[in-house]
Order: sequence, then structure tokens, then C-alpha cells
Amino acid sequence: MKKLIFSISLLVLAFSLKAQLITVSVPVITANPGETVNVPVTIVSGASSSGTPIGACDVNINYDDEILTFVGLTNFYPNMPANEWIYSGNLSMVAANWIDAALLTEAIPDGTVLFDMQFTYNGGNSPLTFSKNEFYDVDYLLIPTTPVNGAVNSNIVQQNVTFTVDMSLEEVSSAGIHLAGSFNNWDYTANPMTDDGTGVFSVTLQLEENTTHTYRFVNGNNADGLEDVPSECGVMNGAGDYERELSLGTAPVILETVCFSRCENCPPLHPVTFRVDMINQDVSVNGVHLAGTFNNWNYGSDQMILTGAGAVYEITLQLEEGSYSEYKFINGNTAGAAEVVPSGCSNNGNRYVTVPSGNLVLDAYCFGECVECGSVPEFFDVTFSVDMTNETVSPEGVHIAGSFQGWQPGTTPMADQGDNIYTYTTSLLEGTSIEYLFVNGSTQAGYETVPGGCSINENRFLNSISANTMLPHVCFSSCDTCQIPEVLVTFGVDMSEEGVIISPDGVHLAGSFQGWDPGATPMTGDNFSRYRVALSLPVGTLQQFRYVNGNTAAGFEVVPSDCSDGENRYFTVPAVDTTMIMVCFASCEPCPVGVNTETSTGVEMIIFPNPASGDSRLRIHSGDFMDVSVVISNVQGSIVLSKDVKLLPQGNHDIQLDKDMLQPGIYMVLLKNKISGEIVRQKFIKTR
Repeated sequence: MKKLIFSISLLVLAFSLKAQLITVSVPVITANPGETVNVPVTIVSGASSSGTPIGACDVNINYDDEILTFVGLTNFYPNMPANEWIYSGNLSMVAANWIDAALLTEAIPDGTVLFDMQFTYNGGNSPLTFSKNEFYDVDYLLIPTTPVNGAVNSNIVQQNVTFTVDMSLEEVSSAGIHLAGSFNNWDYTANPMTDDGTGVFSVTLQLEENTTHTYRFVNGNNADGLEDVPSECGVMNGAGDYERELSLGTAPVILETVCFSRCENCPPLHPVTFRVDMINQDVSVNGVHLAGTFNNWNYGSDQMILTGAGAVYEITLQLEEGSYSEYKFINGNTAGAAEVVPSGCSNNGNRYVTVPSGNLVLDAYCFGECVECGSVPEFFDVTFSVDMTNETVSPEGVHIAGSFQGWQPGTTPMADQGDNIYTYTTSLLEGTSIEYLFVNGSTQAGYETVPGGCSINENRFLNSISANTMLPHVCFSSCDTCQIPEVLVTFGVDMSEEGVIISPDGVHLAGSFQGWDPGATPMTGDNFSRYRVALSLPVGTLQQFRYVNGNTAAGFEVVPSDCSDGENRYFTVPAVDTTMIMVCFASCEPCPVGVNTETSTGVEMIIFPNPASGDSRLRIHSGDFMDVSVVISNVQGSIVLSKDVKLLPQGNHDIQLDKDMLQPGIYMVLLKNKISGEIVRQKFIKTR
């Protein structure tokens, strides 16, 4: 009966002027793949405070069944229970029909959720669109209704990522350049890249933030064009190849331009002119050619041109800065016509060159020889020098290894010249180019690591030797001279010894580290006439110094011979921050102190027991009212206790020195009359 009445009601399309306008809506929500989502269907109307009278309704809502999988309807409005609804979800549409069980009306309050549509979210974005929204009043007439569509969208935030590759060193495929990776299922055609006109190609993709992807650039549109990513900047895949990796955060990324199949940007190209003198040869009818690593040893591809009136042939190639190449001249165009290069100017039996950062024109050596035609081979002395200041030198010493001695790390020792400088001199043939490394020890484990700014193939290099050469000192594993580390050294002098009158110009420090200027380095004093200054000094250096009472040379202390070298104090700067022992002015020792001392004003200080291994007590006695300060410091001058005390006439004041208060050692206890400035000193020894 209900279905019959409902079917009849759907045919009634008349408009009731008495009916109130209502709104039915679904929201826009976001979700994560695999999540179950509930989407409420809500109505709103201003009919009355008791709600909108509804006798029946028919609602169809479309969705994308690839994005959402329908589960069912749930959370029905209690006055419209599930058993009064007929509903389904298939063919990308949720259909829901309701009619009051008593064929009456139900007053639906504003904001009522009729039911929740329940889906499993698969990922992506799915609109939720009303294709039918019919509500009926008591007479089963349509109530004017406005639908508000919604959606279930991805909770994923995407960011722009720009990929850029430099193809200037490659022959670009006619199919163009593409990007393939985990983000496009390694589709070699999905993401073509655009040329900026200089051989640099780029493409921008939207990728999910906080995700990691692997990728490679493709010269063409198939697997044959995949670049070979170096291990230094790649991660290995399951097939044994390396791929580039991107870890995307929460911001757009423009990746640095890299050279195809390399970790860095493409190096610049420089013209290198190869020249050979064929005057002693019968030149082949097939001409003179150049073959080498730069053309895959193709003996007929790079023909050389005769220049001038002589027999010199040359060819200019554009080669990468810093690249190392081996080559031979070919009298003809076959491997059998290649020259035999003497060992004095060959590596692996070939001539060789490392491209500098500029144009290079090689000397025209005689075919099959190391010198110009008709010349006598000339050798030049080359001296290599390394500074080991920042290294702990191996017991096996320092060696040099390179292409000139077969890369044997332990056969070519360097001579210790003092001051951590090591040198080696050898004779090399004119025109020779070499690569080399310094070795701390005698094995490959001691090879230095040379920065990119002064290396080729990660080695130091020397091109086209043409004169005796003494190379400058370089720091081991550096392009420059050694930078000696510095530490903080605190100097201290005690000016409280009887008979020393402190100059009104203050106390200063002079030494080898500041040019022996008696007034350039003032020291800061405390209440007990102890003066300090801290300076940064280079580790391992021998320094001499003297304390100055005043700011002229007349105030230099006279240092006893027991602690002087040429009348000066001296020390070697250690590798850690250091506080010098506070010595008495013009003495080798700290200023002397008594066991029990009394001032002219009647202040007495005693420590008992002294020496002490456990608790001890400092007692101060005065015959009059007095304000004093008590300071206890260690031999390095660090204060471990400071206290102000008011003394009563004929009274004692005790300060407890607990056993855990002081570490074992020698301490100075100073008591100063804050009015007269008079000082009482006493040495206290804490034993274990």
C-alpha cells in the first residue's frame, strides 16, 4: 500500500502555493584512500519553529564509483527510521525514497540530517550531485526545493615540482626528452620536457607532498634512452641500476639543473687544439686522424688538417673542462696506422691531456715522439710540496703517488723539511701532464681527499711541463695553505707580593705574539691584585712573553732563569683552551702565603685542619668592627668561593669547608679589608 501511495505521489507535480521553500544539501569533505566516510544529507527550511511538514521524499545523488564504493545508508533521523526507506546504491547513483508509515506528515526541524551515505573512499575527487530532490507536503504536492551539491575529495595536498636537465653534451633524440619515474609508473612518454633553446629541458609536475619518488631522464621515448645515473647521486633499484630520488616536503620545489647521466650541472666546454708534426712520415692517402677516449677510439672520424707550409696537422675539439682524455695520432684511418707513443710521455701507451679552464693549444710534437721533430728530449725538475700541519703524520711517513710513478702509494717517500713541510723532486719529460696525490702513510688508505676546486678526476694535476717548476706548499687535502687552529690561552700574574707598587698605567702583557709591545695588551685586575687576559693563539707555536708593570719597556719583569729562555717566559701552545698558572710578578711560583696571618688592624685568619682530607673550617677573628671579603681560588685562578663578612669586635666568624666542596689540590684563601684594602693570604691544601 505504501509503495502504491508513494508511486502515485511521484506523479503529482503540482505546485502548492502554501508550501515552504526548503534546501537539501550534502557537504564537501576530504578523506584518505581506504577510509570509510559518512556523508550527511541535510534539509533546512524556515517553515515554522516546529519544522517543515513532509509526507514523502525522493532523492537521487550521483557519485563516481571509481572514487567511491557504496556501503549503505546509516544514521537515519529517528522519526524517519530505516524501515520506512527504500534505498540502493549502484550505477554511480544513490536512490532513496521515503513515505510516512501512517500516510501523514512529519515535521522536520531545520538542520535535520535525514541519513548518512556511507562510502569507502578509493582516492581521487568525486562530485556528489543531486539528480532528483523531490519533497511532498500533506497533500502530496511538491515542496519547492533547492539542492546544494557536495563532494568527497582527496585529503592529499600536492606541490609543484620542476625537473630540469641539461642535454648540451648529448645528441638529443628526434623523439625529444622525457621524464619517467615512480609518479607516472615509469611511462617513457607521459611527461615530455620543454627545451629552453639552450639545450636545457624542463617539466613541472604536481606531486603529493611528503612523498618520496624515484626518476630518470629519458633521451627519447623508450627504455633505450634512459640515462645512467651515477651511484654518487642515485639509489639502486631492483634491477641493479641507479635512479635519482626526490623527497618532497610541504613546499614547491625547483630542482637544480643536472647534466644528463651526471650528478652536477654540465661542465663548460673548451676548445683543445691537437697538433702533430708529420715531417718524418710518408702521410697516408687516407689522411691524418685523431683517435681517443673522446671519440670512442674511432680511427677515421676526426680528420686533421694540414696547416701552413710545413707538415703540421691539427684539429680542434670542444672538450669538457676538467676531463681527462687519452689519444693517439693516426697516419691513415685504421688502428694499425696508430703511432707508438714512447713511455716518457704516455699513460697506458697513449698520449694524455687534462682539459684546463680555458683554451688549450698543444705543442706539435713529432709523430711517435715526445718532442718536436729534430729536438733532443729535455727533462725538467718538478718539486712537489705538502704541509702536514693539520695532520697526525703516519709512522710510515709521507709519500706521493701519481701517473708518473704508476700510482704506487708507498714507493716514493717525501723528505721532511721541518715545520711539517714535506717535499719530493723528480725529473719529468718536457710536455708531460700528470695527476697525483699526497699520501699520509704508504697505502691507498692514506690518500688525501682533494677538493673539487683544485682537482681533476679527484686528483691534483699538472699540465704540459715546460720548465723547472717548484710548486707552492699546499695543505694536505686542501687547495690552499694550512690554516692553523687557535685556542684560548688565559695569562695570569699576581701583583700582591710585598714591595710591588702597581703602576697607575696598569698591568700589561707583552710577547712574541703581539710584537713585544708593552702597552698593547692590558690585563684586568681583581680585588686581590691578580691580573688576567685571554688571547687566541695558534696551536703548536712556541711563544715567549713577560708581564709589564705599567705600559713601557721599563716595567718589564725580570724573570728568573729557572723559568726563562733568554730572559722571557715561554711555552708551546697546546691543542686545548688553557689557563696559565698565576705566578707572582718576576717569580717562577705563585706568591707565597702563610699558615696563620694577621694584619696591622688585628684581623686573624686560620684554617684547621690544613692540609685536610675531610671537612675543614676557616676561622676569622677581629679586634674591631670590620667588613671583609673572603675569596678562595684554585691555582688556575678560578674562584670557587666568594663571600662578604661583617666582623664583630673580639668575635669569631667560621666558614665551613665541607669535604665535597673542594676537589683535591692547592687553594689560595684571600681575606681583604674592604675599607683599608689590606689583604691576608693563606694557602690551603685539600688531600684525597
